[in-house]
Amino acid sequence: MPKVSVIMAAYNAEKYLEEAIDSVLNQTFSDFEFIVVDDASKDRTADIIKNYNDKRIVYIRNETNLKLPASLNKAIKVAKGEYIARMDADDICLPKRFEKQVKFLDNNPNIGVVGCAIERFNNSKILSKEFFHNGESLKYCFLTGKTMVNHPSVMIRNSIFEELNIYYDEGFEYGQDFKLWNDLKYFTEFANLDDVLLKYRTLGTKSLSKINLQNKNRFKVVSSEYKRLFNKDINHNYESIINYEKLDFSTEILKKYLVDVKLVKDRRFKYLLVKRFLRSKMKSKYDIIGFILNLKPFMLLQIIKG
Repeated sequence: MPKVSVIMAAYNAEKYLEEAIDSVLNQTFSDFEFIVVDDASKDRTADIIKNYNDKRIVYIRNETNLKLPASLNKAIKVAKGEYIARMDADDICLPKRFEKQVKFLDNNPNIGVVGCAIERFNNSKILSKEFFHNGESLKYCFLTGKTMVNHPSVMIRNSIFEELNIYYDEGFEYGQDFKLWNDLKYFTEFANLDDVLLKYRTLGTKSLSKINLQNKNRFKVVSSEYKRLFNKDINHNYESIINYEKLDFSTEILKKYLVDVKLVKDRRFKYLLVKRFLRSKMKSKYDIIGFILNLKPFMLLQIIKG
C-alpha cells in the first residue's frame, strides 16, 4: 500500500498538464500512487496522461463532465494511501513537498490537514509569496472568507474521509475547498508549513461571474458559521451587500455583516476597523464584498475575544 495518494482532476488541461505531472513524479519522496481523473476532456489531456509509463499513475476518465468536487470525491474513494495530497493540473510541486508534509504528519498525529506557503506566478513572472496562518488565528480565518489552507497545497489524513464520511460538497462547484475545511475543522486540527512547497499558477482567466459565484458560496458558509457562533443571522444577504453602493455605511456593514460592533469594547480598535473599511477605496459594488472577505483573521480574533 502506498504511503500517499496524490489526487488530481484535469479538464482540458493540456497546456500545463505535463509540467504539473512531472513535478509530482520527480518528488524526493516516491512512495505514492498518483490518481488522475480526466473529467471528460475534449483536448489532448487523455493522450498526455497515457503517454507516461509510470506504474504509480492511476488513470480514471469520467464519461461526462462531473466538475471538480465530484471528480475529487471519486479519486478519494479509490485512494489507498495513508495520506492524500491534492494537486491541480496547472500548478508545480517543488521537489521536497511530499517529503516535508509526510514527515510533519508523521510527527504530529493531532494534525489532520497540513498546507504550505505558496509562490503565486503567471507565465512570465513571480507575483508573490503567500504564507498562511497557524495556531489560534487559523481557527477564525474562515469567518472572514479567507481559506485556512491553500487547496492544491494540502496533504490530508485519509482516515478523516473514511471515518467521518465527509467529502467535497458537490453543490459547490466553486469554493468547494472552503466548504470542506469548514466541515472538517470540528473534527481535526489544521496547520501550515512556512516552507514554499508549491508554485500556484495565477492566469487571471476566471470570469467575474465565476468569482462572484465563489464568493457567494463562501458567504453561505460564513453565514452558517456566524449563526452557530453568535446564535443569530447575518441581516444582509450576499446580493444586498454587493449592491449597496453608498460609501457612508461602514458602521452599518460592520454591525450587520460578520461581526456586531457591540462585541468590540476597545474604541480605538473599532475606529481602526472603520478606517480600514474607508481606506478600501471602493470603486464598484464588488469592492464591498472584497473588503469584507479580506478582513484579517487576527482582527476577527480580537473582536471575538472582546
